[in-house]
Amino acid sequence: MKLEKHFNILFVLFVVIITLLYGLLLFNGVISFILFSFVYYFIINIFFKEFKRTGILLYLFFSLIGLSFCYSYQLSYSNSFGPYFDDSFYFNNAKYLSELVFTAAAPTLFEVVLAVFFYIFEGVFNLKLDHLDLIPINFILSSLSMLLVLKMLRFLNGANYIIGGMLLYVVLFNFNFLDSSVHLYRDPLLIFFTLMSLSYSIKNKYIKALLFAILVGLIRGANGMLCILFIIMHYYVIKKDFKIKTIVLLSFLLIMVFFAIGDKISGSFLRGGLGSNDNSSIASSLEERFSNLDDNKSGSASLRNAGILGSVAFPFVYMLSPLQVSLSNPIELNYEYLQSDKDYLLGSRLSTPKFYNFEYILILLHVFSICFFIPKLFLGLYYGVRSSLKIENLISLFFIISVLLISFVSMQARHKMLFIIIFPFILSYYYKNRTISERKITNLISGIILLIVLLYNIFNNF
Repeated sequence: MKLEKHFNILFVLFVVIITLLYGLLLFNGVISFILFSFVYYFIINIFFKEFKRTGILLYLFFSLIGLSFCYSYQLSYSNSFGPYFDDSFYFNNAKYLSELVFTAAAPTLFEVVLAVFFYIFEGVFNLKLDHLDLIPINFILSSLSMLLVLKMLRFLNGANYIIGGMLLYVVLFNFNFLDSSVHLYRDPLLIFFTLMSLSYSIKNKYIKALLFAILVGLIRGANGMLCILFIIMHYYVIKKDFKIKTIVLLSFLLIMVFFAIGDKISGSFLRGGLGSNDNSSIASSLEERFSNLDDNKSGSASLRNAGILGSVAFPFVYMLSPLQVSLSNPIELNYEYLQSDKDYLLGSRLSTPKFYNFEYILILLHVFSICFFIPKLFLGLYYGVRSSLKIENLISLFFIISVLLISFVSMQARHKMLFIIIFPFILSYYYKNRTISERKITNLISGIILLIVLLYNIFNNF
């Protein structure tokens, strides 16, 4: 009881400190951060009481990382938006939607949610909303997603607090996951709904699982179909006792059918939108993305063009990347408007050559973290596929399908959140089945991989 009281005091103190930092460093987002913080505190007290202390620490972590990103952007180009267009796009699309102005891009469920906040604050209370006012929504969603992972691990494996915390480490220090969690992207809401769908599936509550899968689909169509695929697989394997080999074949057949349907639905399917003027097909979209990837000089891009062996290695490298820290950052500054109509700003692409871009620090942490876990992840996946427990087979299969689709179809870093959130489950299979000799060997391999990656980075930067 006394420890819980201390954590309550810690939470209040933390909110006060972060609020002061918002005011002093960013000059905005103060009132909304306080409001969202206490909404989050209310949620974890009701739905995650057994993980309350962890929930407070997670929210502290995501809030500080988000604040650091925004401050680095303010220092670089006096703007709190990230440099990669997407968060400014979602912000503007939601704002126009709240004013019943429909841009060429289909509004997804994420923009609809943001538009509700715009309508309440600006339309009802006449309070102007800034980008910083909405970012805490993703701090909340990212923290709740981590708590859902802990609940699922406990349900499936009986993982204790220490093991659960250790398994979360590989997610919390993954650059792709962190970067997507603390910007105003739709992915944190998508991942939260995905975990809700998977959670209800493994509890055999298929109607609830399907409802959340539909919500996922309204954010991004392909992800919604993957959740439906998991529900189908779980139903036939667990309830109907189908063989895993049959389900694997059925899964890949269903994926082809999904994409054939999606190609006809066109732009709405690609975004998970609620209507779109985008007539691009999946095939044309993929052609554009492969072209962009070929123009990229990264190691993973080179692998994709390195023949059969390169194509085989590509999804594994893409899954683990970034493994390279580039200290050069080209200057880029442009704004995109709807059909050259200056009244409707779709988004902005911003960049800076200055070293104090916060992402360098996080990429370094990512490199150290992922190198430590590489052999454990692959061994865990091996144990998951070979496990006598069908649920472990299914989660491993879902992980493999996600990696392949995102590597060869999506090719967007923030989409990696879908399989990164499965890392703790795959690692739990390793920790549950490892032998003493395997532990020693994996630690040795981790050290060798880390040394190779560090030398590679030193030679490429100096």
